[in-house]
Formats: sequence, C-alpha cells, structure tokens
Amino acid sequence: MTTLVEDIQTLLSTLTPAGGVWYGVNTAEPPVFPYIVWIRVASVPNVSLGGPSDLQNTHIQIDIMSRQVSELVALGSALEAAMAAWGVQNVPLGTQDLYEEPVRAWRVSKEYSIWASN
Repeated sequence: MTTLVEDIQTLLSTLTPAGGVWYGVNTAEPPVFPYIVWIRVASVPNVSLGGPSDLQNTHIQIDIMSRQVSELVALGSALEAAMAAWGVQNVPLGTQDLYEEPVRAWRVSKEYSIWASN
C-alpha cells in the first residue's frame, strides 16, 4: 500500500521528465526547467459524531516553474488533465500566475482538495 504523498509524486512525475518533481523545494543545483514543486498545505481527518473514517481531506499546492510561457501553459493543461483522470477524488480550488524575478521564471500555482485514505 502506498501513501497519498507517494501517489501524488508518482502522478506528477509523468508530467516533467526534464526538471523533475520535488516535494517542498527543488534542491537541484542548478535547477533544470521546467519543474514541479508541490506541498501539502493542510490535511484534516474526517471525524464525525459516529467516529473517525478512513477518509482525509488534504489540500495541496502544485507549482509549475518554467522560463517559457507556452511551456507553462502546456504543463498546466497536462496537470489539469492528469488530476481529472486520476482515480482519487479531487477538486481544483484555484490557480494563480506569477513571475519569480530572482530565478527569472514563470510560475503557475494550482491548489487542489483531495479526499483519500492516507
């Protein structure tokens, strides 16, 4: 049995073979673009008056980094398609586009709510 973290890492790893997928922070020196960094924002157990269930609601933030806008848009679309096709219940919560001046790269930040057994 795998953990949710392992499942997400495996799912995202199919999207960016060049730069890779990193949990928390990209530690490659120098980083290879494009790449994905993701993190758990919150993970809340599902508990009711009847007791706990095996489901947990986890919010994740997925950041795609690229130096080319066209590449960023393509990876964002690929991410949305992968999340929609994934066998784990998830809901997109929002998207934000940013430019990171220190690394001179574009970033799209997407947040998802995932309902799964952890």
